[in-house]
Amino acid sequence: MRRAATSFNETIGARLSTERPCVRRLTVGAFELWFTIAGMGWHHGAELARTIRARAYAFGEVKKAEARLTKLGNEAKAAEKVRADAMAKVAALDEEIAHRWKVDPDRIRPINRTPRRLIKRHGSLTSEILDYMGSFKRAVTTIELTEHLTRVLALPSDTAEEREESRRTIRHRLRHLVDDGWIQRLHKRETNGIGKWALVKQPPKKSSQSQR
Repeated sequence: MRRAATSFNETIGARLSTERPCVRRLTVGAFELWFTIAGMGWHHGAELARTIRARAYAFGEVKKAEARLTKLGNEAKAAEKVRADAMAKVAALDEEIAHRWKVDPDRIRPINRTPRRLIKRHGSLTSEILDYMGSFKRAVTTIELTEHLTRVLALPSDTAEEREESRRTIRHRLRHLVDDGWIQRLHKRETNGIGKWALVKQPPKKSSQSQR
């Protein structure tokens, strides 16, 4: 069995000679481990396989925790920057309040800003998307649509949270229009490039905008 394992590994190593070093190491190492387990008695081999599997799962948890810690560290850094900027703004406003109105700033309660929700009716957003796309003889980008809809429908855009909420609502509506056969997606969903959309059917309502 040991001679067969050595010969087999040599054959695999020769076939993988053109692969990247990391691929060769992982593949040959896996076959060596398999033959090690196979060369043992059934009881010991099965026990080792279970132990290796448990170790692999435990190491997976380690990697998951490390990734989580990295993410939390980045979020903590971003939160600290937001806090520092806000504290600087508070200090400037406190100085102005104390100087002009003689009011104790410490008596002012904090208020959490809540993003405004999109309150436009479903039909108004859908109709505006179709009318806007119908006014072009070309595909339009997500950026163009978002800018137009934000301006025409007065979508919430005062804060980053409100802008993201509006963009999320627009993307959601565009996906529904694709599913219903009104428009076509011209970009791949898995890519992070600029989204492009083309009108498939003309909207069943008047469009007074001129061709652009």
